[in-house]
Amino acid sequence: DEDILTIQKLIRALNVDIAFITARNGQITRSSEIDLVISENTFNQAALARKRLMLYPDISIGAFSSGKLIPAVTEHILKFKLPLDRSRLISQCKDLKQRNTLTDNNEGKIYHIRGLTELIGLTGYHEVDCCPYSQKVAIQSVGHLPTLPKPSDAEQHSQDETVCKSFMIFSGTALDESRLKLWLTSCRPVISKKKSLRTKESLTFQELQTIRDKLKLIPLPPGYFYNGFDQYVEEHLRGLNEVIEKRNRQIDAVPQENLF
Repeated sequence: DEDILTIQKLIRALNVDIAFITARNGQITRSSEIDLVISENTFNQAALARKRLMLYPDISIGAFSSGKLIPAVTEHILKFKLPLDRSRLISQCKDLKQRNTLTDNNEGKIYHIRGLTELIGLTGYHEVDCCPYSQKVAIQSVGHLPTLPKPSDAEQHSQDETVCKSFMIFSGTALDESRLKLWLTSCRPVISKKKSLRTKESLTFQELQTIRDKLKLIPLPPGYFYNGFDQYVEEHLRGLNEVIEKRNRQIDAVPQENLF
């Protein structure tokens, strides 16, 4: 087919090493070809990424315009200074698909996230690439600290570059910075909340019944009965409150740093 040959020639002009797969009626049967089609990391291979940047050095900063989009897709950069929780980051990225579908209009929809961050429990920095609609989240370690890209349509912030080395770039429509910050904060470990001390009024019926059952097991001399229920309640409350106070002190000992 002459049209197919023309298309192949145009594509080879961009990548001379490209391989084409012949698939009759769109079907492929060989396992090697299937592996090529469903590969999730080929595009991100260092050699291929280097070749793209050498052929089109301005592609990483969005210098090529494909025309006006409606609704307009913009990028927003958030810099931050604390490591993220890997499992929560993956979970929040995958939840974005459902959040996007719950929005009737295009306000606040996130189509892509990429960036660089430290992860709790792991050394060094990690590149993050998230596509919510395919629910693919790629996280890989980097051996150096890349320079923060500066897209032409992204807002620039005056934060200290030496402090905020981590960043995330959100691509979407009508993005709101405060909502993006809330989303990124949700990728941090959950902060435990302090508990209030227990009182007699806060004891449930089941807790009071448990105390009564324990009193029944205390052996007494014949003809005696025990009427010190209130005393046992106070002892029970002291034990509960000692545990609560210890836990609250541990929470106070953890510094509550600002992510941004």
